[in-house]
Amino acid sequence: MSLGLTPPQLRMAFGCARMLVGTGAWVAPVTSAAAFDLGAAGEDPHTALVIRMVGVRDLILGAALLPTSPLPEQVALQAGIVADAADMAAAVLHLARTRRRARGWGVLLGAAAFAIAGILLLTADAD
Repeated sequence: MSLGLTPPQLRMAFGCARMLVGTGAWVAPVTSAAAFDLGAAGEDPHTALVIRMVGVRDLILGAALLPTSPLPEQVALQAGIVADAADMAAAVLHLARTRRRARGWGVLLGAAAFAIAGILLLTADAD
């Protein structure tokens, strides 16, 4: 999974990607809802609030992976994996309880991608 980058460079790129997703959710919850296959959910002010809350969480988790962060990278990666696993569980519950089965897959797949990336980065130093 190196892509020609060192593990610290990969962690920084992953942190920047997480910050980008978080910033997008904060600045544009309607667009973020559409990107994660939640339809017009972001247009509801209550849902937009929750999307922004999740966005801030991702922004902070991404910033924790930057070289200037005082937080150990391992802790930041572990926290992100836990958050992503909780997002996956929430998406699975949503998919199981709604009739609109197509909605929620974007959240599930996005969280799974971030969780897998976090696990791979966490284990990259163990090699």
